Amino acid sequence: VAGFLGIAQVLRVVDASAEAATAYEDRVAGGREPLFGGVEERVVRLGGRESDVTELSVRRHGRHVVPVFEDMSLPSVRRTLEAAGGGGAVVPSCWYVSDGAYARPESWGCAAIPNDTASTADDTHDLAEADFKIRREWLLPFGAGGRKALVVEADSSVGEQALALGAESCCDLSMQESAQGFRLVARLARAQGALK
Repeated sequence: VAGFLGIAQVLRVVDASAEAATAYEDRVAGGREPLFGGVEERVVRLGGRESDVTELSVRRHGRHVVPVFEDMSLPSVRRTLEAAGGGGAVVPSCWYVSDGAYARPESWGCAAIPNDTASTADDTHDLAEADFKIRREWLLPFGAGGRKALVVEADSSVGEQALALGAESCCDLSMQESAQGFRLVARLARAQGALK
């Protein structure tokens, strides 16, 4: 009987490990797993639903570009993730924000603070503990005197659509979403100590 219990425990541990690995892979593929540290001088690139220029940038600069996409299931986004991946390893390399949610702290992995402990209306989320961590090592040098800057770009260029003529914008990432993303990334960086 003791032998069967030991085997059952081993099988239970193996099953739990497999479930944890699958959940991790799903979070990585879904752009919800915090990025690893150790990469200096990163650029946060808001890419909308998809972005050909972001895909090219990731191919050229690897993990120095942190793409933020609205739809992780598109083939072009999958190609970008493969280009950023570590030789077949499942490594967090991008972030997911749903369409129109760039200004929501929850989109960046922020937990809500209970209403009774929030000091102001803007203080409803703990930005310092967000899953999207911006580290000081991400800052790029500029100018004299050792100054550094956090670089956040927005691009939603999609091949032939960028050349389309028409009254409507062909880009899925609007100026408003870009501005909201820039503002929230800056707030995260300040709360996490990357910017002073």
